[in-house]
Amino acid sequence: MSSPLIAPQAPAGPIVPATLCSNSGEGPSTFLNIGKTFVRFPNDNRQTPGYWFVAVDLTTQLNVVANVINVGGGVPPEIKKLQGDPRYFIFVLGNQLRGQNVPVGELHAFLKSIGSGKSLAQLEQVATTCGTGTLMRFTYLLAATATEGDLPGFEAWSDSLHVYVTMQFVPIRHDDKIVYAPVQQF
Repeated sequence: MSSPLIAPQAPAGPIVPATLCSNSGEGPSTFLNIGKTFVRFPNDNRQTPGYWFVAVDLTTQLNVVANVINVGGGVPPEIKKLQGDPRYFIFVLGNQLRGQNVPVGELHAFLKSIGSGKSLAQLEQVATTCGTGTLMRFTYLLAATATEGDLPGFEAWSDSLHVYVTMQFVPIRHDDKIVYAPVQQF
């Protein structure tokens, strides 16, 4: 006996684009746009080097639940407490990064657990084989679910002044609620 086919559902609303930009010098500031929402950098000094973490709730219309920058290389407590919870999606945006900002320790482990992949591995190889001093400026972005060990996230890195990641959220009706699924359509 064959199982019945389940027809794919149409999106439960318009697809929500998300655009991330990491900047390490001149050009556009590091930014995050989710649909029509411009998420504000949490520090008045846009020249602050470090990693900017933004978390959104996939079950509440992509509401921002954490927006914090960490200049010490670790993972902020506001983000750590969300790790492993499938309701959340985390954006990690490098800002004004230099060689000493290559992810190590807790930050490296966190990025690997939520979905970093090829881009972080390439950055690591450059830092390891050529030295962090060769990375005068670099950019890094990761957009991934807070769930550990699921699908890879969307990421990019560059040794140029800025890099972008584009992705989308598809609204899906589930148990009479709207939840958002991350996708990268192009």
